[in-house]
Amino acid sequence: MVNPHITQDTEWGDPNNIDTHMVVVRCIDTTGDLGRLIVDPGAILTTNGRRLGLIILCDTALIQGTVSMTARGANHSGTGISNGRTDATDIMLTGGTTVKGLGGLGGEGFIATPLEDRGGNNGLSALDSTGGGGTGSFSNRTAANPESEVKKGAQGTIFAGGASSGGVSSWNYIKVVGGDAGENGGQGGSGNAINAAQSLYAGDGIGNPSGGLAGFLAIYARTSITVDTIGKISSRGSDAVLKDFASGGGTGGGLIFLATRSLTQNGTIDVSGGKGALSPPVGAESGDGGNGTYIYEALS
Repeated sequence: MVNPHITQDTEWGDPNNIDTHMVVVRCIDTTGDLGRLIVDPGAILTTNGRRLGLIILCDTALIQGTVSMTARGANHSGTGISNGRTDATDIMLTGGTTVKGLGGLGGEGFIATPLEDRGGNNGLSALDSTGGGGTGSFSNRTAANPESEVKKGAQGTIFAGGASSGGVSSWNYIKVVGGDAGENGGQGGSGNAINAAQSLYAGDGIGNPSGGLAGFLAIYARTSITVDTIGKISSRGSDAVLKDFASGGGTGGGLIFLATRSLTQNGTIDVSGGKGALSPPVGAESGDGGNGTYIYEALS
């Protein structure tokens, strides 16, 4: 691609390669050597749907808008809506940097007791990978109810932050069990209220396809990367959707790798996990997604 200048929202990638391929773009000048990338203010550059990653190779990059893999992480589980399985594995990006196939663990599931409003557990932050998904919260307003269960969040992988599990609200004197978050970029765990108003009282977790998961983003610029004051490079987890009494959790933050000789960072680089939600009027807060990882390698 010759000196791409992104002036409006732009998606790169073949729509036939959802979940199964990375998008790799080599920016060249008119001689075929590495060229420049410019993203204008207000413009968003991302992939066309879920991908294993976005890798950009260039000489210089000027980011005044947004380059993002937020909500673009792949469902690489090979099940459900996934278009194919890819095992999470460590990947060497340069001679000095290897990123991890497996990221932060999801928040631990738990058993909740009658007359308890209990917050969810946070996903764990990553070391050289993506963050784990948080769990849903729990609300039980009746002493006669048996114990109920909130399931765990999913572990992050290099290709997708961890999905979150659903919230649980127990009202009708029976045990209530929420849904597990799908591993390897899968779906969020289902919320469960066993109540006519379930969709109001217990929220689902977030994953693929609902809400989307943070992905892997790498920019290798031989000479320089400039993130302007209004510029942003993002692979952020998704915040929980607020529900009465019990909400699902937030999802894990993504993985961003920048390699260049000269980095000027006046803008934002965001790999934070998605935030949980504090359910009214008597509920507790669901778990946050774990933070992902931002890696900068200075080239010689």
